[in-house]
Amino acid sequence: MSEKTCTKCGEAKPVEAFYREKRAADGRRSDCGACNNASRKKWCAANNEKIAPRKKRWAEENYDKVLETNRRASNKHRKSYPHKNAAQRAAYRARLLQQTIRLTSAQKAEIAAVYAAARDMTLTTGIKHHVDHIIPLNGESVRGLHVPWNLQVLTAAANTSKQNKVAA
Repeated sequence: MSEKTCTKCGEAKPVEAFYREKRAADGRRSDCGACNNASRKKWCAANNEKIAPRKKRWAEENYDKVLETNRRASNKHRKSYPHKNAAQRAAYRARLLQQTIRLTSAQKAEIAAVYAAARDMTLTTGIKHHVDHIIPLNGESVRGLHVPWNLQVLTAAANTSKQNKVAA
């Protein structure tokens, strides 16, 4: 593997570390990627008045395209990870009802695992399964929290027949 020395930092680095391999190999580019990025940031900070109108014009011209790209990526992620999406929607509904507490990342992972288990059970058995709150978030006499120890996986029929009541 060939090496090239950066003119700015003076380090010998593989040719791949330079801005473009071909340009670095031809000798037309002598800054490594890190030095090139640093000098570009410095130039952009000093010449913001030149850049700002171009950035604004680009954003206006490409707004719809960027919005559609983000929407497509979001939909793809939602379809790829439906259990994560279900867990996020449930957490959102719990926040609206003010029936949640600050959870650690491990507890959030436990909740996501419960939703993943429900999805897996649905796929393996062919029977629709739901994640149920043992003590309902919006019960008649008592209100539970959206926490891992208050969740269970039930069949859809059992969950809908429970109707916001504590299981007897």
